[in-house]
Amino acid sequence: MMPSTIFLKAGMTPDPWQTEQLQTVTGNTLLLCSRQAGKSTCAAALALLQAILHPGSLVLLLSPTLRQSGELFRDKLLRLYRPIKDSFPATRLTALELELSNGSRIISLPENEESIRGFSSVNLLIIDEATRVDDAVYRAVRPMLAVSKGRILALSTPFGKRGWFFEAWEKGAPWRKVKITADQCPRITPEFLEQEKIELGSLWFEQEYFCQFVAIEGAEWPPDYFASPSLWFDDFPRDLLARAIACDPSKGKDAKTGDYAAFALIGIDQSGTLWVEGDLRRGISAEALAEIACEHQRTFVPDAFGVEAVQFQQLFAVIFGMVARRHNVLLPVQELLDTAPKPVRIRRLGPYLHQRKFRFRNTKGTQLLVQHLKEFPEGKHDDGCFVAGTLVETAHGPRPIEFVRPGELVLTRQGYRRVLLSGCTGIHSTITVEMEDGRTLTGTPLKRRTTSA
Repeated sequence: MMPSTIFLKAGMTPDPWQTEQLQTVTGNTLLLCSRQAGKSTCAAALALLQAILHPGSLVLLLSPTLRQSGELFRDKLLRLYRPIKDSFPATRLTALELELSNGSRIISLPENEESIRGFSSVNLLIIDEATRVDDAVYRAVRPMLAVSKGRILALSTPFGKRGWFFEAWEKGAPWRKVKITADQCPRITPEFLEQEKIELGSLWFEQEYFCQFVAIEGAEWPPDYFASPSLWFDDFPRDLLARAIACDPSKGKDAKTGDYAAFALIGIDQSGTLWVEGDLRRGISAEALAEIACEHQRTFVPDAFGVEAVQFQQLFAVIFGMVARRHNVLLPVQELLDTAPKPVRIRRLGPYLHQRKFRFRNTKGTQLLVQHLKEFPEGKHDDGCFVAGTLVETAHGPRPIEFVRPGELVLTRQGYRRVLLSGCTGIHSTITVEMEDGRTLTGTPLKRRTTSA
């Protein structure tokens, strides 16, 4: 089969850059693409080619969320597969998996380190929206290529100067690097780009359509706060004056939509420097979290152990105590109740960062924690809310925000997008912004709000 046949059978004509990628079958590749360039369709075609031409292959399609995994598999891969299914019949077809009669499998997965670790001997790993896949997940999937000598294809639009994709792009070897900008895509017109530049602003436009890595706009702290090699350490000093563990149990065990549950192991030395290790988890039950708490208690031996207790999280302190008694571990749990808004609490770290009074342990969890600090308050894990009654422009007209449900289309700066998750935080601290025309906007004091006349 000619590589371009997959496109042609589906009634599509591949762009020149897509044809080139379909004909390149060796080496690890970073594919930096404009929005709407067709990168996901190209990824789906490459997955099918691997499965068809190399019987017994295992192909993994990794996306940041379950929704994106489903869309990549359903809207891109199956669209290409259906016209050729009689020539290459399937023995198994589910919402996220295709198994061919030649023994090859294509599996689409959301970003979840624990579930991904169960795979091995992967022949082709395709990472879609790679700049939004966490560093820890990327490091977890690399070893599964060792035995099979498989290859990686990472496709993405830039997402700031951060993360493994950006670092790999900047450092070069051993990656093959390909950049596809909007003016290389025949389906994107100059008129559309001109309008997008007006709507998005020059920095965001250059990132989204011309593949420029731009600094994290609106980040609280400058990058040099995190640049010193001395920021990182391997083992805690033995002469710490005090040790403590703090735990934020988060919202639940849904690894696709829930926030991270986090442990912070903290020590302070005679100079006032804070030595920190972060342990961030997703997709974990309350009891499993308590088991981890007991292990940290045994190995770190803190003077105090605090658990954030707000609303539904209050039960976690009780569960921790039950598990600790089961393991005969003295867990000095104290419930931490801080009613200050999240941004206020995080900004308390500013003086320590400015005075270089932080040291971070060189672990995967701590690296992720530091990444979140670099991005604050613009990171994908920093939540901001509007109050009930705020009107949201939906595909069916304005609706109060409390009535907007997952799956609905709402208007964003990038056009209409589907809502992935909705809910109420119970936060009562708000700010109100009054605009020149007298309109007001009320929400929690965290995220930037963009307005237009």
